[in-house]
Amino acid sequence: MGIKFNKIINHITKDEYHNLDYEIMGLAFRVHKELGKFWNENIYQYYFAKVCKESGFNVDIEVPIIISFNNFIKRYYIDILINNSIIYELKATDSLISKHKNQTLNYLLLTDCNYGKLINFSGVSVNAEYVTSSLTKKERYDFCLIIDKWIDVDDDSKWLKELIISLLQDCGAFISFQFFYDAIYFFRGGKENVVRPVKIKLDELFAGTQKFHLLNNKTAFDLSCISKTEPKKFYKQSLERFLSHSHLESIQWINFNNHNIEFETIK
Repeated sequence: MGIKFNKIINHITKDEYHNLDYEIMGLAFRVHKELGKFWNENIYQYYFAKVCKESGFNVDIEVPIIISFNNFIKRYYIDILINNSIIYELKATDSLISKHKNQTLNYLLLTDCNYGKLINFSGVSVNAEYVTSSLTKKERYDFCLIIDKWIDVDDDSKWLKELIISLLQDCGAFISFQFFYDAIYFFRGGKENVVRPVKIKLDELFAGTQKFHLLNNKTAFDLSCISKTEPKKFYKQSLERFLSHSHLESIQWINFNNHNIEFETIK
């Protein structure tokens, strides 16, 4: 169980990172100049890796990261790993968004690598964004469970709490909370058994349905990753309003707030 990654990361300094990346980005601009902007990610990945290898760099593509917990297995694949030091994620999209950065950061945390880079080849010119993390593997397992506001309202709620705690103990914190959703889907028999429609009433009139994560017909749950006070306050208020317009009796809310994992029952 836990995280399986077969490469040994070569931890480099910040200056070494920027010097190496400067050379790599020169090759990225060369690839863009020779291929243009209309190819998919696989084509850019193949040619970029080829050019980097020909320039003397150690290049690995589609490097697997495997997380296993009981019978649940989640696989991620790093686009390109250069010199066992820098993770490069390649995109062919209109623009880089926070989802792309979060994906790369997740890979850094899972592999104990400090440095990464997002490269988008679909623009008029190459667009890139640094992604870094100083968090060590040891620090990812240094988390605090805050459970004083949680109530085991039913067996499903107790199951959810115990599953999340077990996953944290096995795989650590700070990784993508979508991983935790995927584990829940797996152990509940599929996403279709978890994300289900909830009837919504506004002014005592039926307004339609809204899909939500359900443990059973009376208890819903939600996972979030919010650290700032005001956004977290607004998020809780939104959950309370959702609950008040539904037939549900409670929402079990788990917020991944850096080192603090906050469990709260909203009734």
